[in-house]
Formats: sequence, structure tokens, C-alpha cells
Amino acid sequence: MNKGLKIFYVYYDYRNVIPIHSYEVITQLARKGNKVHVFAHVKKYSSIAKEWRSLNIEIITVSSLSKRFIGEITFLSHLFVKMFLCYFQRRPSLIYIRHGSPSLVGVIIGKTLKIPVCLEVNDILTKRTKFKGIYILKEAWIKFYEGMSFPLADKILPVTNGIKNWICEKYKPRMGRVMTIPNGVNIERFYPADRVKCRYRYNLPNNALIVGYLGSLFPWAGLEYLIDAAPSIIAVYPSTLFVIGGGEEPYYSSLVGKVHKKKVSNHFKFFGRIEWDHAALFINTVDLCVVPAFFDNLQSGISPQKLFAYLACGKPVIGSDIPGLGDMLEREGIGLSFPMGDHKALATAIIDLLSNKEQLNTMGERGRNFVIKNHAWEIIIDKLQATFQELVGTRKR
Repeated sequence: MNKGLKIFYVYYDYRNVIPIHSYEVITQLARKGNKVHVFAHVKKYSSIAKEWRSLNIEIITVSSLSKRFIGEITFLSHLFVKMFLCYFQRRPSLIYIRHGSPSLVGVIIGKTLKIPVCLEVNDILTKRTKFKGIYILKEAWIKFYEGMSFPLADKILPVTNGIKNWICEKYKPRMGRVMTIPNGVNIERFYPADRVKCRYRYNLPNNALIVGYLGSLFPWAGLEYLIDAAPSIIAVYPSTLFVIGGGEEPYYSSLVGKVHKKKVSNHFKFFGRIEWDHAALFINTVDLCVVPAFFDNLQSGISPQKLFAYLACGKPVIGSDIPGLGDMLEREGIGLSFPMGDHKALATAIIDLLSNKEQLNTMGERGRNFVIKNHAWEIIIDKLQATFQELVGTRKR
């Protein structure tokens, strides 16, 4: 068995949160016998922090202001000082960074102190800034730190092949430095559960056909297309309910308003933010799940954790034809795809699946088996661990 590593894990979010992906990676790495030191703008006394202490995970809080750009700059300055000082106390084997502006600090520390640096890349950030309409200055800032950090990182780990291809085309890294490691799912947390009991918990009728979504409420979620599709679905199946979990504003209020305008309020239930510990119960209330995502840029592809959570709960999925989503659903026989942004095609796909209970069950079973074999966190972390061990071993030679 390989000896555990000391890992500096770095993540920045001005909202004082840890994303589920980061939470799972950190937790699973610690369970594999690694000592993980987390540098993040997160409180030491949060519920996650209490759990991590039991796994001997150290949180090193990096202070930051609540304003986005100013907070980012203050985070980076404090991060540099804390990482540099902590190096002499903890002597890490490796620095692992969820890519963003902290990548710049990480590669500078890594090169200065001769520590290998891995960057996990979840998106093409300059494409996202255009989609969100962020100022040119922000885009220039991203291009600056990417232009510095990508060439200097020892390993770049994108979550999709689309992101990998973009990095290879734009930065032309040395052979073998870029490797796709997709998102995963905790199959012990997400699993099929009794539908009647789950519906009772959320006060949902047993005889209804339920279409569900649980995830972040951002413009690219594409839920407006589900609302546009609803009248056609209700016309065929009047008992259909659409349940939405997620509470980000202003998108939440915008969706509720659109439902009222469409006069389908009786068929939609908005539950707001669902606690992660209850997410599997919520998913198990539905007959099928939807990922009607709409991306202005399709180059990056998609590897959404909510998709794998749905599948792990044994639910078939209907998703837009974005690379890594629709093609995977169709190829594996675990759902259906529709042309992105086409609400009529989405309605047709939902009606087709709801009309075939046997197909619903078969797709659900296939989906559960698919994620167990390919996207369980244990499998993903084993790949990550092997990459770390190889990188550290190469550096020592």
C-alpha cells in the first residue's frame, strides 16, 4: 500500500462555502490515508469542519472580504503568506488547487519551494465570463493568471475532454501533463430509496407523475425551457408535477414568476435550498430527472455532479445535447437527449419516457450500475491518488 501524502488543497469562494466536489475530494483523500491541509475562506466551526476534524483534516482559514474582486485580491495576498509559512511547519508532498486565481499563488509557491502542483480545472473561465457578461477587466485578469499557471503546473486535471482539448490547443503543454479526471458521486449517500416514504416526507402525492430538478439555480440551468415545456406535458398527463430544488436569487424568483405567467403554478413546487444530507430523499420522490442545461459555449462539455447523483438514485435523466451529457445518456441507454434550448423537443422526450414505465425502470437500473462502475468517488480518487504518487515519485528521483 502506498504511503499517504501531505497535500495542500487550495480553494477560493468569497461566499464562505466549500463546493460539494471539493468536499468529496478532500474527504475521500483523507480516508485514503493522506493528510490534507485545506486553505480556504471557510469557518473552522462549520458542520463540515467538525466532520473533517474527525478525519484529521486541517482547515487553514484564509481571510477575505465579501466583495468579489476585492475579496479575491485580499484572499490571494493572505494565501501567499499562509502557504509560505505553513510549508516550513508541515512540509507538504504536493499542492492541489481547484483552478482559479489561487492557481497563480500555488504555482509560484510550488516552483519556489520545489513542490509539485496539480490544477483541477472545472470550466473554461474566459468563456464563462462572456456568458455572464462580466467586464473586460475580469476576462483580462483570468487570461493573465491562466497564462502564468497553466505552463508552470506539473499536472493539469480537467473534468471533461472538452476542457482538456482547449487547454492543449491554447497552451500546448508537454505530453502527459494534462489528464481528464471526471466528476464523481458518493454512491453511499445517493442510492434508490422507497418512493412512497420520500414523497410523504415532502408532502407529495403518491399517484402523481413527478419530474424533478435539484441543483444550482443559475441561467445556464435551463429551467425556463422546462417551464415552457410544461403545458404540453400537462395536456397529456394532467397529474404531472414538477419539483424544483435550489434557491439562488435572483433566478429563483424569476422562475417562480415565469410559472405564474404560464398559469401552471398548480403543477410546480419550489422547495428552495435542499440540504445535502437530504438530497437523495428529494431525488427519490421523482419518476425522472431533467438537466435542461443551456451553455453559450459548448467547447468545455459538461460533467455535472447532479447528473451522477440522479443516476446513482436509479433515476433516468433527460438532458440537453451538450457534449458529455446528452451523448452519454443515449450511448449508455440511461436517458434521452433533446436539442439544447428546444422546449418542444424536451416536452416530447418527457412524454415519451413517462408513457413507458418499464423503460423508466430499466434506464434507472442501468444508470445506477453505470455510475457505480465509472463515477463512484472511490474510483475517481484512486485515479487521483495514483497521479499524485507518480508525480511525487518522479519529483524525488
